[in-house]
Amino acid sequence: MKTVESAIPDKMNKVFRIPLGVIASISPFNFPLYLSMRTIVPALALGNTIVHKADLQTVILAALLLQKHLKKLAFQEVYSNSY
Repeated sequence: MKTVESAIPDKMNKVFRIPLGVIASISPFNFPLYLSMRTIVPALALGNTIVHKADLQTVILAALLLQKHLKKLAFQEVYSNSY
C-alpha cells in the first residue's frame, strides 16, 4: 500500500498494487500496436506478466517494437502458424 497526497485538502489517497499473475493478450489485425498497448501497458504497470499473441496478418514492425522495448518487463510474445 502506498499513500499519495490528494489535490483535495485534508485527504490522502491509498494506492494498492495487487498483481493478478499472467495476463493473455491477443493482437487484432486492425490497429495492432494501439489495441495491444491498451491491454499490455496497464497490466505491466500493475506488475503482471504478459503473454501476447500477435496476428499473422499484421506488420512485423509492431511485434518487433513490442519485443524490443518490453522484454525487460516480463513480456513474452507467442508466435503460431494456426488461424
